Amino acid sequence: MTPDRAGATRALAVLADAWFDRPASRIARLVVHCPIRIPIPEPWPPDSDHAFLRPLRRSFEEGNPAIGTLHFVSFGSTRHHPNLALMTLLEGPGELWQPASDRYLQRRLIVFPGWGDGITRVQTKAGRPGSKTDHITFQEKSPGRVSGHLTPLSDQPEEKPYKASPVFLSQGRALHLCSFQIRQPKDADAAGLVWCRLATPSALPTAAIEQALHTGIEHDRHGLILPSPLPEWDSSHHLVVNVLLGLDPLEDKDYPVNPGRIAPTFRRSLKNAGKEGDILTRFVGIPLDSGRRAIVALSVRSGVPPNAWTLAMSNRGRK
Repeated sequence: MTPDRAGATRALAVLADAWFDRPASRIARLVVHCPIRIPIPEPWPPDSDHAFLRPLRRSFEEGNPAIGTLHFVSFGSTRHHPNLALMTLLEGPGELWQPASDRYLQRRLIVFPGWGDGITRVQTKAGRPGSKTDHITFQEKSPGRVSGHLTPLSDQPEEKPYKASPVFLSQGRALHLCSFQIRQPKDADAAGLVWCRLATPSALPTAAIEQALHTGIEHDRHGLILPSPLPEWDSSHHLVVNVLLGLDPLEDKDYPVNPGRIAPTFRRSLKNAGKEGDILTRFVGIPLDSGRRAIVALSVRSGVPPNAWTLAMSNRGRK
């Protein structure tokens, strides 16, 4: 998240803060603030499904203070919307995998999109209606073989893994993990000061949670991606968010990308979509513990998707 060679800034590395308290024996309050602003804004009503809170709530309610390292990814404000919380990228806790020169990840990488309580309903590979999806987990059981699976909101079975697909761009190689279409800014979570109530086991020490929040969240590797001046994300446009792993050192900048190379099925169900060639796509790298970078690639495109959020795993389109 640095200026490109021309000196243009397309994203900012921002700080985050988090705190936890127990007003009652089994009822707790969890607060996250990202990006940090002074003075602190008035908080929104509690939102337990917020992208910045879901991974923490799931872990703490299960009695597990080991949360790993979280990277909050936000989209900067415009005259049409405030700062938006696009997703949380979570580097899972636990032992590091055996290092290798062709390994992309050191541990699990989990994507919690900012679709709030309107969690996307995803079809299975066989085309049957699937369960509501909470997050997507990527792992590398053997070096060079990254795959991801959808984790449902409830206790329903997980899908079989999707293999991550290489993307050969003129600017360099990348591994495509997943993509999202977001219809309108109101369909995404707002960033800023967010909080929720949660029930935690009384045996879970407050000190352990505070230490996990300090280690996993209070760092400067959260990303605030600044919008491009044109086109604007208005009622006739939507936002496409691609999540990739960089194989080559791609510079943070706007690259012309053929939309057919990444999640080509997105255009099939659009209404009022104009003709598009290569689309300027903002590439921003989020540093991971492995030394690789998770790349968030954003573009505003013409047309209106039928759903608030649409998910595509690798080169497979799913609604």
